[in-house]
Amino acid sequence: MKYVYVLSYDGKGTYLEQMLVSITSLKMQMHSSEIIIILDNNSKKYINKGNRILKSFQVEIKYVDIDCMEYNIVERSRILKTLMYNLINEDFLYIDSDTIICEDLSTIQNQNIDYIGMVKDYHYNYSEHPARDYFDINAKKCGYHPCYGNLHFNGGMMYVKKSQLSLGFFELWHNLYLQGLKNGVPADQASLNEANYRLKGVIKEMNGIWNCQLSNTACSAQYVYHAKILHYMASKSSVKMPYDLANEDILRSILSEDKENKSKLDNILHDPKSAFCSTKGYLCDIDDVVIIQSIFFGRLKNIYIHKKKVYNSFNRIARLLNYIDNHIIKKS
Repeated sequence: MKYVYVLSYDGKGTYLEQMLVSITSLKMQMHSSEIIIILDNNSKKYINKGNRILKSFQVEIKYVDIDCMEYNIVERSRILKTLMYNLINEDFLYIDSDTIICEDLSTIQNQNIDYIGMVKDYHYNYSEHPARDYFDINAKKCGYHPCYGNLHFNGGMMYVKKSQLSLGFFELWHNLYLQGLKNGVPADQASLNEANYRLKGVIKEMNGIWNCQLSNTACSAQYVYHAKILHYMASKSSVKMPYDLANEDILRSILSEDKENKSKLDNILHDPKSAFCSTKGYLCDIDDVVIIQSIFFGRLKNIYIHKKKVYNSFNRIARLLNYIDNHIIKKS
């Protein structure tokens, strides 16, 4: 079995560093793992600084021609995902770059998967998903279905067994993704889940430990202890994720001489499940979860991030109302 990553890179951001960290963690857990990276040709000149690590791990690199004038870097990376099936000659496990491998992954071959195995997005059934409205909007734009059997899958980990049905899924996904782009939907999960719908549930749900998604609104706490793969969602740059590896300085240290952050990275690689030092608290009951997933909370957080003065004014008003409630109304 092969372990597969895809990368479209223009020298900006930490996409290369994320992938190198994930590959390093995979090799630490599985020394003999065979890794393939799929790149678009436009990215070739930008990955030289990672060559030392890639060569030391004997990583195989495959290149795909994609028009960089027609598709941006994010779109190219998603196109690569839809094309990867034909570039791999055996069963494979695709892994997103913003991940860290916590345990040996070879036991995935013992899972009862006929064709393709994946984990639910944010570990929710679709009817309970906090981003359900967003998925519905994307699906409606394209005339797609957002789920099959109340399941909407996350594309951060895919266990794929070679078969005609698996091939058909990837070919359909590729065509649906390009169609989605024409309808203004660059996200690849809309097309992925539509392909699953049209093939009547070819994707089988896997335990959340195989893609433990560490978002503030993901229902992932129950999977962290036994997690095989921690997916810290670094691509969501507008959100501060509750995991230390989402820190760009720590990520960049894999290619720099930053001894302090290199030491932090080394500690994370050796004990991935302890890297929650940046987390300041935790949600303690279902009411907290409902509130933090609300549109109201999202708008309030946006104000806090972008308009601190307005937020502080709201906070002063809230304190005044709290004082009135505690000292005037309750005493009367």
